[in-house]
Amino acid sequence: MGRIAWKGPLAVAAVIVLLALVSIDTYFAANRLTAKSLLFQQALAWTDLGKSATVLVPTALLLIASSFVAWRRLRPRTQILLMNQAAMSAYLFLSVGLSGLVVNLLKPLIGRARPSLYLELGTYHFDPLTTHFRFASFPSGHASVVGATAMGIALLFPRLRVPMLILALWLATTRVFVGSHFMSDVFAGLMIGAWFAYAMAIVCAGHGLLFDASQGMLPRPKRTFHILPAGIRAQWSRVRARYPGRSRIASGRAAAPALTD
Repeated sequence: MGRIAWKGPLAVAAVIVLLALVSIDTYFAANRLTAKSLLFQQALAWTDLGKSATVLVPTALLLIASSFVAWRRLRPRTQILLMNQAAMSAYLFLSVGLSGLVVNLLKPLIGRARPSLYLELGTYHFDPLTTHFRFASFPSGHASVVGATAMGIALLFPRLRVPMLILALWLATTRVFVGSHFMSDVFAGLMIGAWFAYAMAIVCAGHGLLFDASQGMLPRPKRTFHILPAGIRAQWSRVRARYPGRSRIASGRAAAPALTD
């Protein structure tokens, strides 16, 4: 099994969290959005996607369903397909679950006051070893779920890395816009979740599941990793091969008048 890097990620996370802590936490707490703000309403509509149940429930159901499959009656190709689906579900379940467990252990140990107490206690009030909800701001649990899920999907499907990054940043910062967390809480949660997804990918690679960690800094999906039937993949490949050619022809036609002018 490959080595799980932690010193570098921890250092980067510490710097980002500290910068947010001293530079922008107070600004967002002092300028909270009103309930009538369009940004607040949009954030409120999206923010619950960061709940752990969004990932844990469907992945758990898929794992339970896979236990009832008559594996020996399936063709080898179908077995591999279903095994990939089950392994992916287990990977995401553990990434989200373990990071969420760590976050929920850190919250009462740190005891940071939430932004709703800003006027009363300020930005940097900590009440360690408390279990009160109002002192459970750092780190953000929603952001850890988002970070673990986005990182897991980005590692499994490298072409989705940029969309996952954008979506993760938006979903995580909704916690700031609705007034539940400071920005440093969100960054900490994001990076805890992302690190657990990375670490679990290394563990999976060590057991020959889903990933190959033999090259590069980040594990990559194995060549045998597919979650769609071969027929659908072949059809999608034909569509992808067809449209780039059409787009080149179209761009050539569009450029032709300009060349004659």
